[in-house]
Amino acid sequence: MVTLSKNETSKRLKLSREYQFVRKIGEGGMGQVHLAKTTMIGEEQLVAIKILDKKNMPSIDTLDRFHREAKLLQKVKHSHIVSFGEYWENPRYAYLVMEFVDGVDLQSYVGENGILPVYEVLQIFSQISEALEYMYNDFHMFHRDLKPANIQILPSLKTKAMLIDFGNAKVDNSKTAKKSLTMISGQMAGTPGYIAPEVDFDDYKQQDDVFAIAASMLFCLLGHNPFEVDNNVIKSWQKIKNREYDLGDLKGTMLGHWLEINVSAKREERMTLSQAQKSLAMMLEEEPRRQVSRHFVRTMSSDHKMLAMITDLELQNEIDSVIEHGLKEVDKLEKEESTINKPEVKVKDQPDKEVEKSLSAVDRALPLKEKEDKSFSNKKFIAFSLMSLFLIVALYYIITLA
Repeated sequence: MVTLSKNETSKRLKLSREYQFVRKIGEGGMGQVHLAKTTMIGEEQLVAIKILDKKNMPSIDTLDRFHREAKLLQKVKHSHIVSFGEYWENPRYAYLVMEFVDGVDLQSYVGENGILPVYEVLQIFSQISEALEYMYNDFHMFHRDLKPANIQILPSLKTKAMLIDFGNAKVDNSKTAKKSLTMISGQMAGTPGYIAPEVDFDDYKQQDDVFAIAASMLFCLLGHNPFEVDNNVIKSWQKIKNREYDLGDLKGTMLGHWLEINVSAKREERMTLSQAQKSLAMMLEEEPRRQVSRHFVRTMSSDHKMLAMITDLELQNEIDSVIEHGLKEVDKLEKEESTINKPEVKVKDQPDKEVEKSLSAVDRALPLKEKEDKSFSNKKFIAFSLMSLFLIVALYYIITLA
């Protein structure tokens, strides 16, 4: 590891510009992270510098992961992802300069504040899921190590959340790559409790990042992650498969169903990143503690317009209005039909030839009358059918909400 002098402020680093170290702010398997200051366009600016000692790496994959993190950060530009500064390397050290996020990691934030309010959790993870969706849609990247410790919270900016630490992130090139780094040096990358059960070697999908979102939300809502087992991913997976968690008063609610869907042990049952982000954002506008059906949450994640129709407080009034309109239309058709009568022919006191002529006219009129009768009957049938169809659809969604 990098060894600095006791007086860290006296340590200077010269890359493309000069940096003066302020203090160490973190340390992990990918090296130390230091707060430093530099001058840019005449103004002092704080940055974070991650430093890897190439002679003391924990695994043979560490430098590759360090390179990959630098390349990925260089590509992405998002308000909820820490931004890239520069990368520098010499025979002994590798340096990654990044934006300094002046906040606290979510794990410590929960430790200091306790269980977080539902809306604050939704706000944080709506932002994080937006960043992950951007990574996947624009670059086909997976984060692969999402957890509270890798999310920075900026309380001064109304709970703005920032996604950090991309050491395990990877572009999905499974169709061409022969080996993934999900399994690193014989050990699973990531943290037990936040790794979905299907994750193994090259097998990682966007639904697995969604699992990590849901598991991190459980940590914030319950004060702990019920699936987390220190350094034992197998026992963690057993807890996930056995559904060993208790949602308490969130059970059966909009948010509760969302969590159950996305901590499922089966990948195909979980949402995509797009569905997860959309539904989290929509719950911020709804009442996430409202009791709803599981089908409702599924609909919410896939069809915004349908949800708007279902949740519209004026839905019942609209149904009544349509029914009333339909009944008026049917009544109108019946009145119009009743005004069409067979032509009356007065035969009394008429000469025989005139009677024959009138009867002939009646015979010609009867087919037209039958055609008109049939036309009105068809209109009545169509009107009744449309009204019945609407009632069936409306009743279906009312029952679904119950």
